[in-house]
Amino acid sequence: MKNKVSESIRKYNHIQKEYRQYIKDRKKEFRQKKDSVNSESLGDLERGFSKDSLRQLVRSQQEYFVYTDSLYSLREIAGWNLTQIETKKRTVSHVKNDCNSREYFLSYLGLKRELSSYRSTLRIYRDSLRSLDTLGRNEIRFLVSRRKKELTVEYENSWEEITRDFVNDEIPPLTRGFQSKELLDFQQANRYLKKGAVKDGMSNLSRVQTIDHFKEKQELLKIAADEMAELKKKFSEVADSQDLSSAKKSNSLKGKPIKRRIVYGSNFQLHVVGQTKIDFNPELGYRLNSTSEVGLGGTYRFFGNRDDPSLTINKPMVMGFRGYIERKLTNNLYVHGEFESLKSTMNKTGEVRESLWYNSLLAGLERRFVMTGRLQGQAQVLYNFNSQNNPLYNSPWVFRVGFSFSETNK
Repeated sequence: MKNKVSESIRKYNHIQKEYRQYIKDRKKEFRQKKDSVNSESLGDLERGFSKDSLRQLVRSQQEYFVYTDSLYSLREIAGWNLTQIETKKRTVSHVKNDCNSREYFLSYLGLKRELSSYRSTLRIYRDSLRSLDTLGRNEIRFLVSRRKKELTVEYENSWEEITRDFVNDEIPPLTRGFQSKELLDFQQANRYLKKGAVKDGMSNLSRVQTIDHFKEKQELLKIAADEMAELKKKFSEVADSQDLSSAKKSNSLKGKPIKRRIVYGSNFQLHVVGQTKIDFNPELGYRLNSTSEVGLGGTYRFFGNRDDPSLTINKPMVMGFRGYIERKLTNNLYVHGEFESLKSTMNKTGEVRESLWYNSLLAGLERRFVMTGRLQGQAQVLYNFNSQNNPLYNSPWVFRVGFSFSETNK
């Protein structure tokens, strides 16, 4: 598009160059002829007019000759009344302004400046989208791509509007039948913008050009189709294709009842080093969407006590809480992150002591599998990044098995 505008500016400059050469030639011809009509009256006028007034008469005489092909004597011009002078001036001004006009040049130049800021405009638009937390990378890429196309259409329409006005501008006929060859070429190249082009059969040409245009843009059409397919993967419902803020993502649970979002479950972990221990981890989760879940849970550690099993339940030595977040990777595989804080009232020798809290940061993978109906089994392999400072874990690796129950499986 930038090349197209630059070419229009170049053409316009050539047109103006032709007009300047034409005016230069006419002024040269005037200098050769003016003495033939001024020789008899010049002396009388010099005595009756100031030098400035005389120069103004000569300037008017030249303009009348150049732009209207009328050679008046200075005495004739000096004898005109105000009405005659205004009529002549309007005629000259009309032709002169059209020949020397820079209106379209400035319009093309303004459009060229807009095109120069094209990258800056897109960058500002991209940054504004990145500030929205609701949009992902693919959505931003799609919207930026669509904005590129919109800007291209806007620039194309602006160029066409300027060119249409230029092509349809009625240039007053100049003397001796002069016509700008560059202007005729420009009008011929853009004749489909000419008024009445449909009546002259130009609509057929326009349709052919449009068809050819798309045939040459098959790659762009394929990219657009691919982008639309990608968009369909991201959104399950689009109310307005021009405004994706109202579109519903394919993984969205918006509008679903709360019971479709709640997940109940529990995990179990067996410690067999030293005294046998079992961790019971109840949890309650909330689905942000069909791929993400956050939740809270507790930890209750049972110690094997053969002499008095009731102590195992009634006097737990380790208990605490945890918070977790999960993100779906594939159909049944999830990445799991967790913060856990446990309170212990037992030291390494098994003696009861003052309660101490130990924090852990765990992360790893979780595999899920359907057991029956709305019941799912799950197995976790996690790594404890704080195991060296936590005596409640004998190894940094944590293995858990459990189950979860929800209204709808993910």
